[in-house]
Amino acid sequence: MWTIYVLRIGRVLMFVSLCLMLHQSRALALDTPGTKPGIWCERRSSKALSCRHEQRLVLSLARITGFCDLHFAADGEISLGDTSQVVGGAAAARQVLLTVVSSHEAFVIEDCSGSDDVNFGQVRQELVFENPDGTRIGVWRVRIDFNDFRNVQAPAEVRASFDEGFILLHELLHGLGYSDASRGEEIGQCEEIVNKARRELGLPLRDQYFVAPIRVTDTLASARIRFRRPAAATISSKKEMYYLYFVMKTESGYPAGLRSAAERRR
Repeated sequence: MWTIYVLRIGRVLMFVSLCLMLHQSRALALDTPGTKPGIWCERRSSKALSCRHEQRLVLSLARITGFCDLHFAADGEISLGDTSQVVGGAAAARQVLLTVVSSHEAFVIEDCSGSDDVNFGQVRQELVFENPDGTRIGVWRVRIDFNDFRNVQAPAEVRASFDEGFILLHELLHGLGYSDASRGEEIGQCEEIVNKARRELGLPLRDQYFVAPIRVTDTLASARIRFRRPAAATISSKKEMYYLYFVMKTESGYPAGLRSAAERRR
């Protein structure tokens, strides 16, 4: 009799223990970057953003959007601050961030500086996470190589038009369902929206999506991205062109919104 009683008590205790473990794991999951909608800085893995790189990204986003209190909280989640208070910035860029933070998508920004596989930035959908309440969240990994922005050759205004913040906007738009160009004369949906922000800021507009890298060595190629001055900024009917030059690994991926002519023909 006592043996049966003890066994029953043991089973009850085991059941309670399992319930507590499940509750704790769910609570932990809800506090883990990528399991809640929004934009997050990776904090825990080897791809966590360094303080310097995080600061560069925050300064860029604040300049582009005008959200002067924008920052990443201690847990990595972005905070836009008081969105009714802006200083400069572009409304098109603000709308992208506001749409993302109110969506059912989670974007986790990873620091991939020095990676041979990332040129400037790329995004990959990792999984669909289902919370205990049944809500489903698409999780995207945004990989940024911060070193690449320091190794380009371009006028200052072009650098300001193609930095960490603009690359992030491009990748976020992919998660919202916007696409890149499919033909040579197109710039693509993502860059059309990003160009609206550039125009508001009086910066050069990206004028080219596809590029044809020129092989320099067996492993390196030289490439360039073409920009143009907004039409309203010049009285001349002739387009004023600017170029951003960079060196890339021949086997690595192309920068955000950038594909080669060879890849286009596949």
